[in-house]
Amino acid sequence: MPLLDNGELWLSLEDLFLIPGIGLEQDTRTVTTPLGKIPLERLSSDNNPNGYVSLSDLKTHLKIQGSWNPKTVALEINPPWPVRMNNTGSDRALPEPDFRSPPNSFNGVRYDYRTTGIYDDLFQEHELTLQGRLNRGPWRAVAYNNEAGQQRMNELFWLYERQHYRSLTGIQSVQYDPVLPTTEFTGVQLQFANFTLPEVSSLSNASLQPAFGPDQRVIRGQGPLGGSVELRLDGDPIARSRIDFEGEYRIEVPSDLGRFGSLEVWVYEFDPRGEPIRRESVNYLASAQLLNPGQWSIQGGGGASGNALDTEYTDTGEAAFANTRYGLTDRITLEAVTLRDQQGEKYIGGGTTFSWLDGLQSRISLYTNEAGNAAGTLSFQGVWGPNEVQGYWNEREEGFVEDTRRVNAQFDASRRMFANTTRAGLLARKRQDSVDDIHFALPYFYTSPSRYVSLGARPNFNGNYRSEAHYRPSRPWHFQYVNEEATDTLRADYDISRAWQVYVSRHWQNEDTRDEAGFGWFSPWRKGLFVQGAVIHESNGTGYRVNMRHRILPGLYANLSLTERVAPEIPGFGDINDSDTYVFLEITADFKASGGKLYPTAALGGDQNLRGGIFGTVRLPDGSLAPIDNLRLLLDEQPREAAESPGRFAVENIRPGTYKVRLDPAALPIEYTPKKHAYWVEVEQGATTSLHFDVELEYGVAGQVRIPDAYSGKPIRLELKSAQSGFYKTVWTNQFGYYRIDGVPPGEYRLNLAGRDYPVRNIKVENDFLFGQDLVISELPNDPFN
Repeated sequence: MPLLDNGELWLSLEDLFLIPGIGLEQDTRTVTTPLGKIPLERLSSDNNPNGYVSLSDLKTHLKIQGSWNPKTVALEINPPWPVRMNNTGSDRALPEPDFRSPPNSFNGVRYDYRTTGIYDDLFQEHELTLQGRLNRGPWRAVAYNNEAGQQRMNELFWLYERQHYRSLTGIQSVQYDPVLPTTEFTGVQLQFANFTLPEVSSLSNASLQPAFGPDQRVIRGQGPLGGSVELRLDGDPIARSRIDFEGEYRIEVPSDLGRFGSLEVWVYEFDPRGEPIRRESVNYLASAQLLNPGQWSIQGGGGASGNALDTEYTDTGEAAFANTRYGLTDRITLEAVTLRDQQGEKYIGGGTTFSWLDGLQSRISLYTNEAGNAAGTLSFQGVWGPNEVQGYWNEREEGFVEDTRRVNAQFDASRRMFANTTRAGLLARKRQDSVDDIHFALPYFYTSPSRYVSLGARPNFNGNYRSEAHYRPSRPWHFQYVNEEATDTLRADYDISRAWQVYVSRHWQNEDTRDEAGFGWFSPWRKGLFVQGAVIHESNGTGYRVNMRHRILPGLYANLSLTERVAPEIPGFGDINDSDTYVFLEITADFKASGGKLYPTAALGGDQNLRGGIFGTVRLPDGSLAPIDNLRLLLDEQPREAAESPGRFAVENIRPGTYKVRLDPAALPIEYTPKKHAYWVEVEQGATTSLHFDVELEYGVAGQVRIPDAYSGKPIRLELKSAQSGFYKTVWTNQFGYYRIDGVPPGEYRLNLAGRDYPVRNIKVENDFLFGQDLVISELPNDPFN
């Protein structure tokens, strides 16, 4: 619940991190958004109530608009980015119309035209995306064509879901363990279970596997508009991608890469010549979800190997796989896998996921191929208060997938200290193959003793430290220094206004230097116009970079980038000289369909969104989150699956309007009773509405009244009361003398005949339903049935 004080609205940190697109990096205490990062301390001041930030600071630093609506008892938030719940970046927009949409519908179309290369030698590409629903399941098709004559379907899928069954048809990518090869095929996946399957939240990688996170053949994320990202293996760049108009990127991992080596995504504010503003490790952990005892799931599929709809794909054959999981106990889940990959090689094996300590979950697996070569994995992760530990060991023998033995391992243990301002830990890594044999164990730390200063040092992939220092003497200024191996970078940023930002930087490595001065400008007059520029000076010459993004018309966007002095080590640019001008031009037409009409898709402003969302929490009387995994809301009595994590819910893609919202009692434990039956909630276009439910813990008392035979079959009225709380309820027995009283809070009670002080039974309700609370009556008073 927000606070109101002297006209200022204060939002709790917990509510802040429920806003779609906003997250928190615990190590650095940094707030992440689709448009960039900001230290949490910059949102706080000495006047802030503990654990709260002001709406005015959110408007200043994050451009978030919001208001408190006392009539609907709801906080209305409008972030300046498209409304979505996945801060790690799902695909541009999953086709998930609201419950009023027809089961068979067309929801959107997007066309991308790109031309890249040297000014007088440009390469053209075209991409068309269609999406919608078929029999209430989402579908998407992405067709690609370039001037070299290559034609393919980048994506093609249709998902069909029911409570215990689902299927995925189209181009698929499956990898059930880090040591197994990635298997691509065009066909069908099926999954069955004896429990309610969790909803597939993202189909960006066309895979149903919920156990191991996203398939890392395709990596998606978010970054600054106008920027770019680079995929690096052991520090070497292997792929690059632009960040699109919605602040999202997509990188395809080469199929022969596997998961051996240190894989990182480097996010750049401009192009990959400068220092990255963020480095994200690709997670190798393969910790699967534990099943309850007796639960099982069977999943399998197959089809033509590879992307059968790519004109350049020449291999033929079939790929198939099967996966079975079974919950042996509440702490052990068993798994078996068999696989025929797209090269025709066969693998078989299995593993177990187990939790042998509260807070620590582990997984171990072992596989073999037809030739008898083996591979295995061990991964674990756990959190105990301020302590965190995670690690993995991936190894495969020579001949398992390739003619090289490979080992890749990591152990990371850390602890938060000094009021969570400091994190210190130990990082150990091992990487062994036919070329490298690297291993080390080194300490690292990050500390932010004040809102002005932060320091950190952490080993990189080969054991060399990367050290950073940040100093923010005031809100407009930011100074940073970065050292890694023999490379140093010093940069200063200054926010002149909300529209203008400028920076200068120096990068030097041994005797080579690189000086850069640049700016960023958001047009205050024309919405959607953003210009970046920089002058670059090196020892052997001077170059420039200009990047412009512009919303030409609603739904029509353009991005133009001109760069001179492109580094030859960037992937795909080996033939470009320093004096060449590199051109990147992208024109996008992006529309969504609703009610039989096309509307422009939001790009730079959340207020352009056609729909909104509802998010919030369910809390117990002590203020803690209710441990409910399968929350469901009723919007105007229409059910909407809303589970995000235990005690939290989120519903997106709701048409603007006022809704009667309540918790679905069928999805609540029987002892949970909402304090307020329902709320009237206003959902605005492009906004998310915060809503919180408080529940009481109420149990029940049941038993039988035993009476003389002369009175058998006649109802008797009983009363249950508490002198401490004032609780009072009456109930009639049935023809057999049985009774039941629900909605009883914990406490001490007296059970007796209504209006009589005897006979009596003392009952104490703690944290469970009480049965067998019989009342024996040997002698009835007059008129026992009143």
